[in-house]
Amino acid sequence: MKIEIPAPVLGILKRLRENGYEGYIVGGCVRDMLLGREPEDWDITTSALPAQVKALFRRTIDTGIQHGTVTVMIDHAGYEVTTYRVDGNYSDGRHPDQVTFTPSLIQDLKRRDFTINAMAYSPADGLVDEFKGQEDLKKGVIRCVGDPMERFSEDALRMLRAIRFSAQLGFQVEERTLEAVRALAPNLAKVSRERIQVELTKLLMSRRPEQIRLVYDTGLAPFVGREFGSLFLPGEMPVLSKQVPARKALRWAAFLRESGPDRAEQVLKGLKLDNDTISQVKILTKWFLQPLSEEKPGIRRAMNAMGTERYLDLLDLKEIFGGEEVRQSVSRIRRMAEEIVKDGDCLSLKELAVSGRDILRIGNISGPQVGKALNELLALVLEEPKRNSREYLLKHLNESFIMETAQNGAGHCKLEEKTSGVRKSHDKEDMKMNVISTEKAPGAIGPYSQAYEVNGVIYTSGQIPVNPADGSVPEGIAAQAEQSCKNVGAILEAAGSSFDKVFKTTCFLADMGDFGTFNEVYAKYFASKPARSCVAVKDLPKGVLCEIEAIAVK
Repeated sequence: MKIEIPAPVLGILKRLRENGYEGYIVGGCVRDMLLGREPEDWDITTSALPAQVKALFRRTIDTGIQHGTVTVMIDHAGYEVTTYRVDGNYSDGRHPDQVTFTPSLIQDLKRRDFTINAMAYSPADGLVDEFKGQEDLKKGVIRCVGDPMERFSEDALRMLRAIRFSAQLGFQVEERTLEAVRALAPNLAKVSRERIQVELTKLLMSRRPEQIRLVYDTGLAPFVGREFGSLFLPGEMPVLSKQVPARKALRWAAFLRESGPDRAEQVLKGLKLDNDTISQVKILTKWFLQPLSEEKPGIRRAMNAMGTERYLDLLDLKEIFGGEEVRQSVSRIRRMAEEIVKDGDCLSLKELAVSGRDILRIGNISGPQVGKALNELLALVLEEPKRNSREYLLKHLNESFIMETAQNGAGHCKLEEKTSGVRKSHDKEDMKMNVISTEKAPGAIGPYSQAYEVNGVIYTSGQIPVNPADGSVPEGIAAQAEQSCKNVGAILEAAGSSFDKVFKTTCFLADMGDFGTFNEVYAKYFASKPARSCVAVKDLPKGVLCEIEAIAVK
């Protein structure tokens, strides 16, 4: 057996021995070295009393001096040195009522939880293994030192530690030890939620996270917490996998993936997990139960909603726990998500080409409208990343505001504008509204075409109805299209030089029929106007075959 001990630890052991005291490394560090692992901590046990330890070293900290522990500081690192001790009764099932220092190393090792943690080593004396811990390491067994009923009665958290060590090391819990866990499970209620959560998190982060099923199978789960205990019945816990990256939030999300975000939050809050972990798990458990889009706009929207890192975590969970069809879908989605990241597509407000300050400079939007406007622009960019230019977004915002201004002018809402730095408010009574034209087509259900001017904005629209009896296209569509376009176009032309910019002309066609004739008429009147567009939509008002809109401003 070759154990490499860090120089500062060797120095502490040497000084203790030179001054007539015993000194050993003990517990987990010995176990890990025997397993060929790098220990995280180096604990030292000694026959020297705390005051004697303090006298030997220049810098010490009384970290747990009532239990015999002094931290020796060497080169800005701390090493815990604890006097051999015997624990008294554990009346609260968590802490010894008192400790008694002893000159016997064996008595100190006898109070420890498991045989694999009850070994000590020093360069002078070699390995001290009174309770056959090395043999249990070879067998892959978690076994209590002495009577497991006694060990678990002393500290109920040891029951969870037994399961956690089995998960971390890939060992089996010895049957007698496991029977004691079942018998004393209610004692876990005496342990704080914080200590329990630490053990459960280490268990889930281990190479065998599925061992958490033992928490349910042994009857410990109800005493972890009400929310945790009611998650699953014994034998019904969903499958876990070590393929899930070993990050705290991701492993908890895998465990809670079928619980939904609200229940997951209840469980984690009950266990006193940190808010960041809870937030991440809520996001992942919410989206895990939803189908994923295989189109880039939908992927960008999801990445915006949960963040890129969480989205990639979600793909991991879907891929690991989904069937073959899901895995193939995730593979396609992952390729597109990687392209989105590589291309630098805008996925959040902070990546948008305009800011709230830019919107305020327009002079027509303030307060909550700024956030609404930014989100509207982001939605456009998530749909098509090429739109993320300052010029495009501000142009769209101006058009959108003009449309809203015109529509609000005919309604009951209030508009605000900035003039020379002073904000003014206008009710509809204060606004100048000039209805230029209102006409009806023969048999039309509503206005055939109309236009009005509000505070220098001209808004025009025209509608062509369908046959209200059967929804068919009415006869003479060309003539009706001609009349509608004439009305809208004539209004714009009549405005002349007083309207120096036409912002938008759009024809909305109901998603039915052949509208080649109508398009010809439409193009005749509006081809020369900026932002001409003709689109097919399914959500026009009932009975409307098409609708034309045009906006201009003085």
